[in-house]
Amino acid sequence: MTPPYENLMTACYKAGKFDTVVKVFALHCDVKHTPSNVMFTTALLSAHKLGKSELVPKILEEMLTVNASGTGDIESHASRAFQVALGAAVKSRQHELMLMLMECSKALDVVLSSEHYHIVLKSNAAVGDMQAALGIRDTLQTNGLTSLMTGCTGCDEEVVAQLNAFNAAIAAYGNKERWGRVVDVYGIMPESTRAELKGWHLGTVIMGHAKAASKEVKLRALEIFNEHREKANGFTYGGAITALLEAEQFDAALALAEDMKAKEIAWGKSVYQAVTLALIRRGTTEEAVQLLEESVHCLGDSPTGYMHVIQFYTDPHPSQDANEA
Repeated sequence: MTPPYENLMTACYKAGKFDTVVKVFALHCDVKHTPSNVMFTTALLSAHKLGKSELVPKILEEMLTVNASGTGDIESHASRAFQVALGAAVKSRQHELMLMLMECSKALDVVLSSEHYHIVLKSNAAVGDMQAALGIRDTLQTNGLTSLMTGCTGCDEEVVAQLNAFNAAIAAYGNKERWGRVVDVYGIMPESTRAELKGWHLGTVIMGHAKAASKEVKLRALEIFNEHREKANGFTYGGAITALLEAEQFDAALALAEDMKAKEIAWGKSVYQAVTLALIRRGTTEEAVQLLEESVHCLGDSPTGYMHVIQFYTDPHPSQDANEA
């Protein structure tokens, strides 16, 4: 059964009554009751929301030390409690609180593990601080926390934790179509973590490279696709076909689309658009028009393919005009 104090604090926090949360927490401590982790984290979040930064280290210190003597391993207890505090800050998107907690960890002599750094990495990536994310990667390597960087046996949970952090960053940038940032995130991923990419996140990485201004980066999308080809889905294929289109390799783009048909992988919107544009740009406009007529249900209201057909017929084509003359 959830303690009444915890219920009250949770309800007040959800209602935005952060000052009441802090007061209830203080009252609970005054009567010598031991707060739960939920109460500690709710108090931390509320203190930060109120701008009462002086309360954060006090609440954190109590959280790390309460009942520690009864666990038999004070250091491990503090490490687990600190991980809970960091996780709460990141989950509630209070990046500044996360930074404050990391600063407090120095004074409280918290032994930081790879799990702590993964949480921090996730927060830095989510707010777009790639320099800090790179710093976390370097810290992991410098401190010898490299098991997850090498894909060693017995570190599956750590690899998953790191993959989740990078996936969160890929999703944050991919959903906003900030393709350059997606490429940056992929650039700092360890090889062992890159190998675990799949589905939508893998497709987003490939699409991010395909949308780059540099032809070299566009072609890197194809390398990534080929490395993961055995687990490619429709979106992953769409990114690779887009990369070929952007690199003006139209026949290769169309061949890859045919490969999808052979494997019975359904074409998505991005594939229909890319194939239509590839047909137009290589000069087989009649095929493009036919495809548009067949795929209007998939393209919906998107003007991309239609505008390129219109442009093809309205723009002058010197070679074609010369042949007709």
